[in-house]
Amino acid sequence: MTAPPYTFNRTVALQARLRKGWTQRQVSERCKELGREVNDSNLSKYERGEYAPSPPFLAVLAQALDLTVDDLITLREEDMAGDAA
Repeated sequence: MTAPPYTFNRTVALQARLRKGWTQRQVSERCKELGREVNDSNLSKYERGEYAPSPPFLAVLAQALDLTVDDLITLREEDMAGDAA
């Protein structure tokens, strides 16, 4: 399995969740309402930096937290260098 071309900004996601006063379970429930089910255990792993969410889940997580996908990711340098060529 290859790594995604981005790094997940777990701190941004965590801060957005805490600003809303939500638990991981509440974020999970909101994501399910938006059409993408994820359990709160996986959200915990994302926030701890153990895993990066997949692109489809990133979009739903951003929407649930009132963020953009760009808020939640940083493109990796090596992938950006390839775009410049």
